[in-house]
Amino acid sequence: MPFVKVRVSSQIWRSKKIYTEAKQLKEQEKLDAKELKTKTKMLKKMGNFDKVDAKAQLANATKHDEKVRAAGAKKLGREGQAMSVNQDALPGGFRMMSLLGATAESSFEACSSSYEHGNANFYYKVETGCIAIFNNDISKYAVSQVITFCGCETIGPKMYDFVALQNAGLISKAGAGLISFIATGDMASITIYNEPDFSGDEHYVIGPMTQIPMDRVRRGESTWDNAIYSMVMQAWCGCDLEPFALH
Repeated sequence: MPFVKVRVSSQIWRSKKIYTEAKQLKEQEKLDAKELKTKTKMLKKMGNFDKVDAKAQLANATKHDEKVRAAGAKKLGREGQAMSVNQDALPGGFRMMSLLGATAESSFEACSSSYEHGNANFYYKVETGCIAIFNNDISKYAVSQVITFCGCETIGPKMYDFVALQNAGLISKAGAGLISFIATGDMASITIYNEPDFSGDEHYVIGPMTQIPMDRVRRGESTWDNAIYSMVMQAWCGCDLEPFALH
């Protein structure tokens, strides 16, 4: 009889073990399914971006700055109007960004400001449809000038050539590239070029929700740090998003 008791106990222990393992596997399956669902959603968003490769994007892009250049403006506005730093500033030194009413002829809205942080683990928040471009690598330095461009699906991809970037302060008067860090929001992308007119084989696509120093992006034997001379920006969000503050 003692032998029978030991045998029964052993079977009970094994059954409990199998039950516990099955329960753990089921919980893991739930976690895996949740992770798969999250990644699928991300891939769907990226799918909207991946449908347009760099060549197709460039072929469909229009110049943003014809009206701006004709007006001799130094800053960029959606309808091509001259725009000063923090134009339409509200108390507190910020302006509201809105793309309501934008058309295919509109340009990306843009706002220039100074950015400062003191946190080594910083994360720069970029709104949906927007791209923030810095002249300093903010992963290394606490202070930088930043220009935030915001677009939407109706505006479509816009080309910014050498002169446009120079007018925006992203290329120096002497012709030196000044872009060291790029951050993108959801549903926005930027293709950067090493040539002033989108030519040549050297280009690099930065997709949505990315924050990256240009010296970490390889360009042959060098990097993309201070080596950007033209670019195409695109956003595919709706133009009716809630207005938000740009500081």
